Amino acid sequence: MNDCQVIRMLGKDNKHGNIVNRGFEQFRHWHSDTEYIYVEKGNLLIELDGRNVKLTEGQMLIVAGNVIHTFIESEEESVIYVIRIPMGNINILKHAQFDDVAKLFENCLLIQPTKKMVEHYHELVFLERNEYNELYITCGMIQFAIMIYSNRTLIKEVFDNKKVEFSEVTVQIQEFIEKSLHQTCTLTMLANHLGMSKSHCSKIIKQKTKFGFTEYVNQVRLREAEKYIRITDMQMIEISNATGFNSIQSFNRNFKKYCGVTPTSYRKKMRGA
Repeated sequence: MNDCQVIRMLGKDNKHGNIVNRGFEQFRHWHSDTEYIYVEKGNLLIELDGRNVKLTEGQMLIVAGNVIHTFIESEEESVIYVIRIPMGNINILKHAQFDDVAKLFENCLLIQPTKKMVEHYHELVFLERNEYNELYITCGMIQFAIMIYSNRTLIKEVFDNKKVEFSEVTVQIQEFIEKSLHQTCTLTMLANHLGMSKSHCSKIIKQKTKFGFTEYVNQVRLREAEKYIRITDMQMIEISNATGFNSIQSFNRNFKKYCGVTPTSYRKKMRGA
């Protein structure tokens, strides 16, 4: 079980500053946002598109949009910062005819940031601009991108974004599943939504996640459930219903299968009870 401190700034629609959690999601996922992960103290092991990447103290990993990843483990006293910004905001660089800078973020980057960059990053994490948070972060991260581009020696490793068939469709698949979590979500429904055959949809999901459709949907449901367990006081039956499980028994069984403990035990551990 990971019990590090995680400070998140979620740029999209965020008006309330940062969120502090103990531990992090332990399920494989992807999203269209670009994610900046900085290890201020300790270390962090991440699975990135099937590769294990170890971040040590003072290092930063920039995860490109639409790359599947999961947090694996860290030392208990580690302190991790996370900023996510919509991928469309990176594309602003292209519209401003800075395609060369934007191209840098098509792959995942392991960075050794300078002191100035870390100070800039901290400023963005602890923003209190209310409804202007997302705009401020966008401007700040574009500045950050230019800092990296103008000093390539900061880049310690580049992880090529594995190309998967129909990459745009994978975003649509993820969005459909996430929007359908609270209700029944079947492969037939997804295939009809995309106008594709069930076998083709299943193939794309398998390529991207290494999971079958049902198993991946459960992964997404459990990731959302884990978030509710950590940051809310919702009852387990409420969480089970909110994330689309057929019963509390199914929820408990699946959660224990992937996390090794029951949802109730997980909450107690996260809260030091």
